[in-house]
Amino acid sequence: MARKVQADAIREILRQNPDAKPEATAKLLRGKGYRNCKAGTVSSVKYQMRRSGEIPGGDGEEKPRAGGPTKPRQKREIDKVSLKGIIAAKKFVDDAGGIDQAKKMIAAIESIGGTHRAQAMLQTLAVLTD
Repeated sequence: MARKVQADAIREILRQNPDAKPEATAKLLRGKGYRNCKAGTVSSVKYQMRRSGEIPGGDGEEKPRAGGPTKPRQKREIDKVSLKGIIAAKKFVDDAGGIDQAKKMIAAIESIGGTHRAQAMLQTLAVLTD
């Protein structure tokens, strides 16, 4: 009778004990005469068996992580800014005469009560100057 191939011997052991660790399985097989049996080989065969459904485990579900479920990454302020907004801000800075002047204008708008009041004042000035 022909000698079993190493992979067949691994499969036989894993069918009997699917939870066996690869290192322990390799050590057992080395004791039975399979001198070149390594834990990596056992892992590969075990993976194939799980994927094919021969042994339980390889259902494709993710195992829970040690730290628990992951949270979605919170957006940084830069992520919340749109390209359209950046272009508008660049135009505002250019029209104001530089970043320092733009900052002074924004501070002035905030000191008079925010953008809604500033817009109302600008509309009133526009009506008066027409």
